[in-house]
Amino acid sequence: HYKMSSLKDQILLSYKYGNNYDEVDQLLWMNKLPSLSNRYDVIEYYLGKKQYTNAEAILNSLPIQYVMNEFEDNEFTTYTTLYNFKKNLQQNNVSIHQLDSPRIVQLKAIADNSLYSFARTMARDAMCFFYKVCYPYERKELPTPTMGKSKISDNKEASKEITVYPNPAKEYVAFYYNLTDGNEVTNLTVSDVTGKSVYQSTLSNATGQHVWDVKNMSNGNYIYSISTKTGLKYSGKIVVQK
Repeated sequence: HYKMSSLKDQILLSYKYGNNYDEVDQLLWMNKLPSLSNRYDVIEYYLGKKQYTNAEAILNSLPIQYVMNEFEDNEFTTYTTLYNFKKNLQQNNVSIHQLDSPRIVQLKAIADNSLYSFARTMARDAMCFFYKVCYPYERKELPTPTMGKSKISDNKEASKEITVYPNPAKEYVAFYYNLTDGNEVTNLTVSDVTGKSVYQSTLSNATGQHVWDVKNMSNGNYIYSISTKTGLKYSGKIVVQK
């Protein structure tokens, strides 16, 4: 699965520099990787397109398709709450940085969840970035993910993860990285499709997060590259769509 993910990133990267690249390619490859975390990526894709029927068909099928452990069950519950919250914002044309008091309370309830989840992390980042309600940094070891109805055996490579959210983005992009110790990240570079650098930042630690403000960026496709001390590079596409 890890090798398939790496090959997917390489193939998509080559497509991005071609003339025939289309977002359908991205969705196709996300659907080819049958992991629980990838299902959330597909749901986010459909949510970004306001294709709620497609998104909710996948979301509602997850408890049937996957045998979830305690961590994944909490992940599903927390993400479902966040999904409904974001859907409501979209349907009412409300931006994440323009929440009224009741909606801030709803977002904070997700952020206050006592158990780790990427949905909680997203909510905490939004609370800190837009409303100056920040939480202490916690480093968590994520459990081994599941695939289908069987458990994946322990694999150090499976803990390596770079997550970019939201994508497509309107106002900001958050980079979440959870790598192995000794493989700390060093820098982040974002380029346009011509290869011109449009954003750079120095990073540190093996696990953390970084936010890129895209409000002043033009609509289009961008390529991010995250480098590590050991020489590894993680690359992918960011779509800015306002």
